[in-house]
Amino acid sequence: MKTVLEFLDGAAVGIFGAGHLGQAVTSALLKAGLPREQLVLCHTGSAKTAAALTAAELGDRAVTPAELLAAAKIVLYLVRPQAANAIAGLPMRPGALLVSFLAGTGLARIPAAVAQNQRVRVMVSDPDTLAKQNGIAAMFPENALVQAMLQALGLSVLVLPSKDRFQAFTAMGPCLPMAAAWCLGHDRPIDHDGLLALGERYGFSDYPEMIAWALEICPKGLAREELNEYLNQAATPGGVTEAVLNGLRDGDAIAAALERGIRRCEELAKG
Repeated sequence: MKTVLEFLDGAAVGIFGAGHLGQAVTSALLKAGLPREQLVLCHTGSAKTAAALTAAELGDRAVTPAELLAAAKIVLYLVRPQAANAIAGLPMRPGALLVSFLAGTGLARIPAAVAQNQRVRVMVSDPDTLAKQNGIAAMFPENALVQAMLQALGLSVLVLPSKDRFQAFTAMGPCLPMAAAWCLGHDRPIDHDGLLALGERYGFSDYPEMIAWALEICPKGLAREELNEYLNQAATPGGVTEAVLNGLRDGDAIAAALERGIRRCEELAKG
């Protein structure tokens, strides 16, 4: 976190979008050593989010979107992909860095008042892995500051060779633990050979390690109600994880369900 604090030079990190993932990132940043007074966040004003922030003693850190962008030198953009335009028309602090967490949404499509060379796209595993510091993340383009920040959150970081690899990684990486948990909770087989073939098809040479990671960290032995709660927290309506889970519910094998997630990510990328 030292590198991040030096870059901030007293400015704030802004959490633009304080849903489940935004709250998990917020908690992880504070645990990693970000001073509370250098954190600001904004959200749509939902009563549920406001209550969660109050319970976490963060209600006083909530500001308007315009106030956040004026205060933050690093802006973590954590809205739903369907709300990608939430930042439109708002000025940003000079020299600010935009870090987008939006699935299926290229950096050029985000109408933020910041140059393209001050934008980084990342994708991380679900909020539960952030809390347990056993998650993974991918990023593009390479950025030492963002990589250091993600690693400070306990994430294992993969720098992708091109922006086009995000669609496959989003479904095959972060969504895999949820897909595995669903299979285990519904007594459905996990086809390892099918997963390995999928990894080879999309050029992930380290996919055996990602499969092992997903099987290790996914929850096991949950009651159906607990499993549904875990999956509901991880799946954004209309998002990639939801598409994967819908595939499994429709009878797809796990690899086919992940491919359904890739297609959903591609749809989101087209807008």
